[in-house]
Amino acid sequence: MKLNSIFLVIYFLQNNYVEVFMKNKDYKWTLKEVLERFESIEKELSLDKSIIQGVPWWDTLRYQLFNELLIKLELNKNFERNKTIKVKNIISNKIFNFFFTLKNITKFFSPKSPFWLNKNTNIILGHPRRKFEHGVYIDPYTDPFIDLFPKTIDFSVIERVENGRGHLSPSKTKNLFFADILYDLANIISKFRRLKFHQKDLSTISCLEKSIYNEFACSFDILKRVKNIIQYWLGMYPLMHFYFKLKKPKLLFVVVSHAQEAIIAAAKSLGITTIELQHGSPARGKLNYDYTS
Repeated sequence: MKLNSIFLVIYFLQNNYVEVFMKNKDYKWTLKEVLERFESIEKELSLDKSIIQGVPWWDTLRYQLFNELLIKLELNKNFERNKTIKVKNIISNKIFNFFFTLKNITKFFSPKSPFWLNKNTNIILGHPRRKFEHGVYIDPYTDPFIDLFPKTIDFSVIERVENGRGHLSPSKTKNLFFADILYDLANIISKFRRLKFHQKDLSTISCLEKSIYNEFACSFDILKRVKNIIQYWLGMYPLMHFYFKLKKPKLLFVVVSHAQEAIIAAAKSLGITTIELQHGSPARGKLNYDYTS
């Protein structure tokens, strides 16, 4: 009788394990289910409290990782996979990127260099999503906002590049500067910064990789992603801390805050009030704005 019971237990465990594994691999997830499971993982591992070399890496990673997970589970076909591929190609070609950056240092002397920006102004970190209207390129987020204020209010716009978008001209925006040199300098600084992972940090990242695989049967090299995030932060944060200390902006406005966390943190460390010019609608499951968990 006892022997039969043992065999029944073994049989149940084997079949239950196979059922769970097959569910993870072939189960048709819903967006709500994935979101809830994903949030339960970050809660269990206390990822929002994980700081590595002063970098709150999870705040930067969670949105990108969640969207890539949805792609693998065939729940987000509209997310632009090509952008991720381009970023990977740029990161993998570090030598070319380094020398290309050195060449671009000449932009420091350009009239559009943000180092010529006046002190004590209101800085807007803009975005190159411009529309051509009435013979000029308009920033649909920044220009209408500036128009709301009297001309006596001083605004300076630093426009960054993103995903191959260049700077379009002629532009409507006055006091416009290009952020290219800031990103190039940050990239150079990051090359000379050492990464230091404690065993606790590596354990947290390993648990995250395993938890996602066990839950969704999807594998990610999260350690590599975290290294890239921290390396970038270690270049951008000290540079922007120095820049904001030099320019002493009254306020900092940011269009599209995702991936700008190091810049925002540098401003806040100096007590500079930072505000986002909202470009989209926050909703449940948009993890660049949804911090429900």
